[in-house]
Amino acid sequence: MHHEPRPSEKGHDHAPDVSVEALVEQWRTRGDATAIIQGPDAHSTSFAALSRHLTTLLDHIGPDRHLLLVEATPTVSTVILCLAAWTGRHGIILCPPDDSLSLERLTRQFSPNWVAKAGDSGDAIARLVRAEPVDGRPAMHPMLAVLLPIGGRGSEVQAIRLSRHNLTAGAEAMRVGCDIAPDDRTLSLLPLDRAHGLAMLGSHLLAGATLVLDPRDPTDPALWASARKLGVTGVAGDAESFDRLVEVDLAAQAPASLRRLIHADGHLPPERAARYATLARSRGWRFPVLYGRNEASGPMACLPLHHPDTDLETIGCPLPGGHLTLRDDAGQSVQGTDLVGELLYHGPGVLMGHATRREDLALPPQEPVLPTGDLARRLPSGSYRLVGHLGRTVRIVGRMIDLAGVEDRLARAGISAVVTGNDDQIFILVGPDAEGASIVSLLSEELGLPPARIAILCLSNAPRLATGEVDHQRLRLDFQERRPPAPMPHPDRHTPIRDIFVYMFGDAAQNDSASFRSLGGHSFLHATMAKALEERLGQLPDGWEATSIAALARRAEDAAVPALASPPLILSNLDTLRGIACLLVVAFHVVGLNSDTGMKLPMDSPWHGVVDSIRFIRMPLFTAMAGYLYALKPYLDLPRPTFIRRKSRGLLIPAFFVGAVMWAIRAKMHIDQPSLLLALLVGSLHLWYLNALFVVFVVIALAERRGPMPLTLAAAMAVLGVGLVLPARTAEWLVIPNVLYLLPYFLLGMYLKRLPELLYNPLTVRAGAVISLAMLGLELYWRTGTAPVPSFEPFLTLIAGFAVVPPLLYYVPKVPLLAALKPYSMTIYLWHPLANGAVRAILQRLDIGLGATFVLCMIGAVLLPILLHKVVQKMPLISLPVIGR
Repeated sequence: MHHEPRPSEKGHDHAPDVSVEALVEQWRTRGDATAIIQGPDAHSTSFAALSRHLTTLLDHIGPDRHLLLVEATPTVSTVILCLAAWTGRHGIILCPPDDSLSLERLTRQFSPNWVAKAGDSGDAIARLVRAEPVDGRPAMHPMLAVLLPIGGRGSEVQAIRLSRHNLTAGAEAMRVGCDIAPDDRTLSLLPLDRAHGLAMLGSHLLAGATLVLDPRDPTDPALWASARKLGVTGVAGDAESFDRLVEVDLAAQAPASLRRLIHADGHLPPERAARYATLARSRGWRFPVLYGRNEASGPMACLPLHHPDTDLETIGCPLPGGHLTLRDDAGQSVQGTDLVGELLYHGPGVLMGHATRREDLALPPQEPVLPTGDLARRLPSGSYRLVGHLGRTVRIVGRMIDLAGVEDRLARAGISAVVTGNDDQIFILVGPDAEGASIVSLLSEELGLPPARIAILCLSNAPRLATGEVDHQRLRLDFQERRPPAPMPHPDRHTPIRDIFVYMFGDAAQNDSASFRSLGGHSFLHATMAKALEERLGQLPDGWEATSIAALARRAEDAAVPALASPPLILSNLDTLRGIACLLVVAFHVVGLNSDTGMKLPMDSPWHGVVDSIRFIRMPLFTAMAGYLYALKPYLDLPRPTFIRRKSRGLLIPAFFVGAVMWAIRAKMHIDQPSLLLALLVGSLHLWYLNALFVVFVVIALAERRGPMPLTLAAAMAVLGVGLVLPARTAEWLVIPNVLYLLPYFLLGMYLKRLPELLYNPLTVRAGAVISLAMLGLELYWRTGTAPVPSFEPFLTLIAGFAVVPPLLYYVPKVPLLAALKPYSMTIYLWHPLANGAVRAILQRLDIGLGATFVLCMIGAVLLPILLHKVVQKMPLISLPVIGR
């Protein structure tokens, strides 16, 4: 017979104890092994140093048990303050950093003895300031370690009470769920004022591993450059940071040392889970998704998404140390499988209880059973599938919101409203005369939610059930169908910058010297704000978070030009353009370089005429894309030798390997060719491009050794390249002319990214389109007609190569089929001549037309390398020379 665990079986009293002496001694024995690396300057702190700092801090505070209010910045000083609580000596309240309102409320409610505000100091003691004396502060329970604010009603903050045993249980669950080992080095994007952030910290301290803390945004290329330099082995984030990671090309940015991607703090939606699971499996990463709560001190269950047969819609199985059960509406245990009930968690990580005032800190721990508020179904495999929420609660950006409490708060403000919602938004139904903007402003401040998460709908009557009660399900559907507008219209290229800030932050943004950062912008506001400003500015400047409203407004005025039809989605169509460039190169080799190659057609054939007519598009586009992508993540964030070494691995090793294979095949066929050494150094056939591109990267790295290359130097290099390449381009076996040919287009791509106003200037885009169409017409006339090709044609093609790139970047839409070639573009480029030759050898035995031959050779030249890529990527010993990764 199933029964619920009693406190004596699983509870606070049986969680492992942690003494300050044991922890300090354990860390001291680990000596100089790195415990914490703090970004962005990668400052390292050893385990021995942690123990020394902790001992000094405890001596400074004194022997009496105190309550510390700490702004939880991702710093070593915050870690040391947390350890003062984990050891059981003191209690701490962890407040979100740069949240002055929460800091004031928590001070008023809990009367801390010490306050540690955010600051530049890395010294925990330097951050501590004694609070105002308060007579008769109530004593705290001896087991209490941490208070985590989780919301509340009105101006009152509610916090959860966690014991040091809770912290140890959460850390151990995280260590087991993520399989943390001493050689791990994890970049944590988890905030330290949340239980999962604390559990991630504790798991690494228990395992003797290294944790990397960095305040930079997950989309910041400098963060990933630092991660690559540090050789991080894991990246851990919550729902908010994974939302931000959507904007990051994680496959390209992730360090080669990465072996684990961790999603903590909640259930990952199936569509998002599938995306990251596919990436993890393709790269051989482990990908644990952890389901948990602040109230459980961290993770409760683990879903290993790196396993191919994992059900994406479940939360996985309970972690060791705790277990999950279900109960029905009557409070009875739900037995068997495929039955729905409220999910309960039992274990030593369950919170001691809640608190809203100092007196609550003396209360004893509650029974270690946590009703999660989630409705779930137990599956035959032992895992659980979430099917909804119990009652009227929603979880938005990690905050549990009591919808009935929101109704009560509005009623106290004299507003009659019906409130419902989901895990994305709160929906508020009010009368026709209500002030929607003021309601959004009130609740945004009270609940700590961005205004975009609060939707208002003005109706006379709410939908009701036959019983007369409000039909909340119907109301939610009405909101989702109507998609009520935000109080402010969607920003466009004419919306004042200040209006965008006022919408997000209220009257505090009327100060022109304020910035997103100074106004207290949090991570969950970042994406919304960035999108709004991008609609207005076209391209966000680096460091926009710290740029004043006035400076952003001036930038908007300076960049004002006659608007094109709609702003381009440059980042979204890059993969499409790379796919187009890749297919153009394949088509050129399918038709043939001359009458002896490819389809072996005479040089006056229209087929040659057409593919030769677009040569001003083919390699210029390919190279400009390389320059644009380089500008997205320049070498400046890496040591120059590391950058060059990586480029040599990705370009030269596969070029040499494929070049040797092709040289051997041609030698077997008794085809005249240069020596093997010369063929490898310069690049035989199509491989010249990879060798020349590597030299271009080296030139750029040298030119940018002290910082981004000045535009004047880039222009001079481009002019030099154009001037020198015209007379030298006929020397096919010299690498320098090839480099000079590519360099101007690479620089063009770089500066289309660094000077985005070029892509928003109608003169640049439209003139480029006219020049390109005119050049295409002339090329077709010269190469498919009877008129001879003039001697100045090479110069025109060089100029047209510059003109064609901006309109292609601007006008070409995202085409998923072409974008899907991105992961395989290098392999296609390397192997398409051999794949084409193999298909053509088969087709020669068949009597089919030129059109069918061309189409079948194109298909084979693309699909066969893709098949090769899929097979070889699972063979790490040969994948680098064969596919370049």
